[in-house]
Amino acid sequence: MPGKHLMRTEDRFDGCPLRSEETVMPQPSRPLEPERGLPEWFGAELRHHRQRAGLSQDELGRLVHFSGDLIGKIEKAERNCSIALAQDLDNALQIGGVLARAWRLVEAQADNRPGDADKYSGSLVEAGRTREFQGMLERNDRTASEKGLPMLRREILSVALNWGAAALLAPIAPAVSSLIDALGSGDLNESRRPVDLVNLSIRLVRVKNLMQASAFDHATALLPALLRDLEATGNRITETETGHLRMLTADAHQVTATVLLKQGDPGSAALAVNRSIDAALSSEDPLTIATAFRTASHTLLRTNRSALATDLAASHAANLDRHPATPDLLSTQGSLLLKAAVAAATGNQPSAAAGYLDAAKDTAEHLGSDGNYCWTGFGPTNVELHRLHVALELGDLDQATIEASRIGADSISLPDRKARYAVDAAAAYAGTGRFDDALESLWLAESTAPQEARTIKSVPETLDAIRRSGNDRIRSNAAALADRLEQPA
Repeated sequence: MPGKHLMRTEDRFDGCPLRSEETVMPQPSRPLEPERGLPEWFGAELRHHRQRAGLSQDELGRLVHFSGDLIGKIEKAERNCSIALAQDLDNALQIGGVLARAWRLVEAQADNRPGDADKYSGSLVEAGRTREFQGMLERNDRTASEKGLPMLRREILSVALNWGAAALLAPIAPAVSSLIDALGSGDLNESRRPVDLVNLSIRLVRVKNLMQASAFDHATALLPALLRDLEATGNRITETETGHLRMLTADAHQVTATVLLKQGDPGSAALAVNRSIDAALSSEDPLTIATAFRTASHTLLRTNRSALATDLAASHAANLDRHPATPDLLSTQGSLLLKAAVAAATGNQPSAAAGYLDAAKDTAEHLGSDGNYCWTGFGPTNVELHRLHVALELGDLDQATIEASRIGADSISLPDRKARYAVDAAAAYAGTGRFDDALESLWLAESTAPQEARTIKSVPETLDAIRRSGNDRIRSNAAALADRLEQPA
């Protein structure tokens, strides 16, 4: 691809005369500091993949028609890359687009306002919590403040790099591919007209309702056009409308991340989370910010970062104590506490998980009833559903069975929550030898929300357990259900 990247001679060779390689004394590589920021992280990733390929800086430079000196400066974060060069580096190193995805994140953070890390992590005000729980929240709040937003950015970048390359090897449905294209393009189509914010709001509400109804395929099909219309509208609205648009943009990318997680693509979900956080922080709306970080916590949890997921969810639950306790706020705070409970349980921290569950129960009692404010589905019943899930995560099957029997499916109104309950109940029943009850619960999940049932990784594990230990009739029924769930929705 000669001529594709045009640079001045001094850019390529810093004005130095060319010398043969034989006259150049090899120098040891300077240690890199990827923790300093995203450009430094990108440079460290470039060096890692170059050295793994056994290439010198000069050799890699020749493959992409640049000087080895420029490659070295990019590795040390002394010079910027470009998306075109990152793509050529990916091709030369044969690493499946890792660096191109990484550079998009670096570019996305180039214009971030300073101080965002501190702006949303500070001290708490007293809100009637128990002293023990208040101390827990304060410790999490300090942890988040000390680590800050830059560290979170690096973790999200790591997710995009490490999981994104693997996702490229898996088959991608056309609708999901279209969604990823809309997420990653970043190119504004000038022919696309801006859309009225009311229209965008109505469409976003429709997508959220489809998600709660577990109609993921339909939601996935609607999201690409919505993302592109939000982008096209961004530069063509009045200043008074900007905050509303940023809130819509944050929510749309949050839903996009959730869809991509359900489709098994945490790498692309991390990109969506990153954009959701950007828009949320710019909106300065506390609930939008909290929702964006809840999805970030979920993404980190799904990629084996339970400790960070716990801290993130708990600290942003704590941040909401600064604001008036409206139903929207209580529901969002409660959902963050439940996310922290699950993350703590996944990290084998039973005491912390129990503390977050109790705090969520207090919040639900303050709210007063089950509801669906801010599409959280939060309330007393939702807390009990999470007690069941936490018991499973901690391996306490007896307690999980007690929780499953205590709840009852009729008390759950949202299809996605009912399916999740049924799947967790099935795992508890199968683990304690109640295979008929386990199958009945899985049939409930299938009939209530088949697309949801297909996305939950514990379903095939439970079916395998039933087929290994049940009688002939049960094994036959389990095999038939497994076959149905493997079919496209």
